[in-house]
Amino acid sequence: MSATVHPARLLIVEDQAVIAADLEASLTRCGYQVCGTAASGAEALLLTQRHRPDLVLMDIRLQGPLDGIQTAEKLRSEFDTAVIFLSAHTDGATMQRAKLVTPYGFLVKPFDERELQINVEVALHKCKIESQLAHANQGIHRLNHSLTQQMAERTNKLAQALDKLKKAEHDAYYDMLTGLANRAHFIEQLHRQLEICNRNCSCLALLFLDLDGFKGVNDTLGHLAGDALLCAVATRMERNIRRADLAARLGGDEFVVMLVQSDLVQAKLVADKLVATLSRPYRLAQQLVHVSASIGVASYPETGDSSARLLAQADTALYQAKRAGKRCAVAATPDSAVSVRSAP
Repeated sequence: MSATVHPARLLIVEDQAVIAADLEASLTRCGYQVCGTAASGAEALLLTQRHRPDLVLMDIRLQGPLDGIQTAEKLRSEFDTAVIFLSAHTDGATMQRAKLVTPYGFLVKPFDERELQINVEVALHKCKIESQLAHANQGIHRLNHSLTQQMAERTNKLAQALDKLKKAEHDAYYDMLTGLANRAHFIEQLHRQLEICNRNCSCLALLFLDLDGFKGVNDTLGHLAGDALLCAVATRMERNIRRADLAARLGGDEFVVMLVQSDLVQAKLVADKLVATLSRPYRLAQQLVHVSASIGVASYPETGDSSARLLAQADTALYQAKRAGKRCAVAATPDSAVSVRSAP
């Protein structure tokens, strides 16, 4: 069953009643519905607001202060209503003003019924096409808006996933408390650096470090103060080594530093500097906390040719530093003897 097609609704704006009546009769015969007639611009605006016609047939000369061109401009701006001008005046000035409001037709009086119907049909078809285009543009706008939202949501989800991935990667390689490398990451980097040393016949050194008196801080001030102390120690360590070097926290108050392109002599100098730096007082919870550092030093290739051997040698040297009175750096030697170098 086909849908019922309603006749187009037209509004006549004509200040001469006889012409308006003839025009209404002609439009009715052509199958259109005349929803009203107006003699002035003000009346035309009122009837347009009330009936919302599909098309307005407008004389240029009207009663009242508004002429047809001014009225057409208001109809277009306020109601987006299409207008066909009906006028006997075709002088240049009038035509130029009429063009500015982009009418859908211009019929010069007198005109016959067939000419009137053709112009009305063309205007209505143009209105229909413009309405379809507007509807399509609205659909495109909604689609673009939806796609933009979807892209923004997916971008946001991707960014969140990337942040989670970065965090997971960071947590897998770095100590969550101090931000230093963790044991696994340090061992991985040590293996890699030793391979480079083997290829290039270069050297590196390890510093094995722990704090003297750390347990007393935890026992007297609590674990939060102990954590703050570990973070302060990590900060001082990183400030006193090169960017190419790597500091790591192995656990508790144990730290290790890998010094690339450093031999035993150079490593001793760095270790002494760290002992002095890390043994200075720390301000925690509005009070000064005193701890010191002990360091064991091992080097490749002088005292070890593998990561396990270097770590063992550095650990042994650290034990010797503890036995030697703490707050000092002890370096392993090629024959497993040790030498003591006290910090100033």
